[in-house]
Amino acid sequence: MRFTITVCFLLAYTFAFAQVGINTTSPETTLDIRAQNHNGAVTATDGILVPRINNLGVDGSVNGQLVYLTADDTTYGYSKGFHYWDGLQWEAINDANPTLSVKYTNNSNAQNLNTGGYTAIQIFNSLSWNDDTSVFEFVSTTKIRIKTAGRYQIRANLGLIQGDDVGLEMRVGINGSTTGSTYIADTVQNDDVPKSIHLSETFNLNTNDEIELLGRRTSDSDNSKPIRLDTASDSYIEIIKIN
Repeated sequence: MRFTITVCFLLAYTFAFAQVGINTTSPETTLDIRAQNHNGAVTATDGILVPRINNLGVDGSVNGQLVYLTADDTTYGYSKGFHYWDGLQWEAINDANPTLSVKYTNNSNAQNLNTGGYTAIQIFNSLSWNDDTSVFEFVSTTKIRIKTAGRYQIRANLGLIQGDDVGLEMRVGINGSTTGSTYIADTVQNDDVPKSIHLSETFNLNTNDEIELLGRRTSDSDNSKPIRLDTASDSYIEIIKIN
């Protein structure tokens, strides 16, 4: 009965004043939570508990969504601590270690990616940003060098125009070797049908590791038809230092 009355009172107060106070009858904002010793010494039970989780493998649903990661998430490459959803990704709240990233785009269709073996894709053509050139060093239109060891997330998207019965496999290359999962844009049955292929991987990288995107035709592809980047869309690669 006491709980029911308390809840009803709180709801009535909320509707009447559009403000809620906890440990105060004079809230100064929409939600005003006071410590047990307001403006005094902290007690063991002061504070707010946000939702606690053990991985960040699912996208958030609204900008500003806040969670607490209870341990390092090695599967998805996040460190223990508070994270918020910014509309695109989970961002750590950690002023001591700000997130650094580099992004390049390319929409040139000059390169034919229909090759039997993995070939380096010319994705580092146009720089969108580089937060720290002492961390990310441009090498060529197919390669970038990591200058600081750590955990990095690599995201890439290719907009493709593929010939009839041609598909593409894409993987990350580290120091010339294919690494991580294989991502596939399936074969199509009509010429010049735009498709896309998306990649997201997290790696522990060493100083001077060189990163590439590598592509080749799928095993069931017609080797006489081209696979090219779609000039109508910006294909991109983004590399994010997360730890």
